[in-house]
Amino acid sequence: MTIERTTEQDGPASLTIFFASQSSSGSPIINATQSTSGDKATSKDPAPVESTKSINMKHKHENDILEELLELTQGKTVQATQEEEVLMRELEELRKRQEGDRVRQAGVLAAKKRQAEILANARLSVGETA
Repeated sequence: MTIERTTEQDGPASLTIFFASQSSSGSPIINATQSTSGDKATSKDPAPVESTKSINMKHKHENDILEELLELTQGKTVQATQEEEVLMRELEELRKRQEGDRVRQAGVLAAKKRQAEILANARLSVGETA
């Protein structure tokens, strides 16, 4: 799959799916590419294209785009395995710990900054009286 992005916000934002001939399982072989610049990019070794379908992604929520993609490709949602669920819980716990660490670190840095300001003010006041 080739993904091509652009920084131009005013241009089109489309996802183009290139369908190849039917596979032995009866479902189309999908050769997908994403182009937000409007150009159609292809994979390095593309299968013969039978048809294409596009999804306009501009100003759409990611869930709406996914729903439309699944509908066009006749895709099915795959449930996470127990291992993946455990991994997702561990990652969420890690994110929570990281947030706590960020808050603590910000407090430490703020205390150091206050201490440096107090020392700087004390040095100034000693310099004025001398």
